[in-house]
Formats: sequence, C-alpha cells, structure tokens
Amino acid sequence: MRYRLSSTKCGRFCYLIENRNCLKYEDARAACAVDGGDLLNVDTCYHDFFVALATRSQGGCDPDFWIGARRMQLGADFITVTGDIISTQSVLWASGKPNNDNDKNCVELERNKKYRLGNENCDHANGYICQIFI
Repeated sequence: MRYRLSSTKCGRFCYLIENRNCLKYEDARAACAVDGGDLLNVDTCYHDFFVALATRSQGGCDPDFWIGARRMQLGADFITVTGDIISTQSVLWASGKPNNDNDKNCVELERNKKYRLGNENCDHANGYICQIFI
C-alpha cells in the first residue's frame, strides 16, 4: 500500500485512502493492520481534512469509506478503534444517523451525505481509510 505523510493541527500521521479495492469492515481493518495501522479514528479534528481528501479521490468501488468505529450490537454505543465513544448527538453524523436499520453496526463516511458519518452493515464492501501515527 502507498501511504502519504500529512501534518495537521491534530498531529503527524500517514494515511491511505483506498477506493479501488472495496472490503468488508473487518477485512478493511485487517488490510490496514498489515502495515501497522488501523482504520481512521475520525473525530472533529480529522474529519474536515479527510472529507477534503475523500471528495477528490477517484476509484472503482463504493464511494463510501469505512472508518475505525463500530458497535457490537444494535442499540449499543459506537466505539472507535481507540476506545472512545462517538456520541449519537455528535455533529459529525449525517442527518437521521445513526439508525438501527438492518444491523448497521459499522461507521462509514457517506458520500451522498457530504461525507458525514453514517452506519452501515459491516458485511457491505466499502472503500476505507487507514491511518498510522508517527
């Protein structure tokens, strides 16, 4: 995989936006781990930066992107890969999200919602964003 180095007000990290090889959530997370990373731990600090990148990316699969957050069952909190809770009241969620439709337990950046957070079935194949802190 080809990572890019970035320095933002949030810190220095390398990232990869993958939208040519769509994967299920756990497979995407495993792909990031191969290089020592994980799915993007999005918060208000990183969100605007990655939205700008995602809108410019070109690819051949689903235009939505997995990020590093999920819940283990319907009605539970969404937890990031670093253990933080994403409040259901967060301004990062798209309108009407999160919802409890059809076991949608994994978090994505939704293209048709201006890359706000949405929840999707973890077995859906999406693009994904990996992140490695340096």
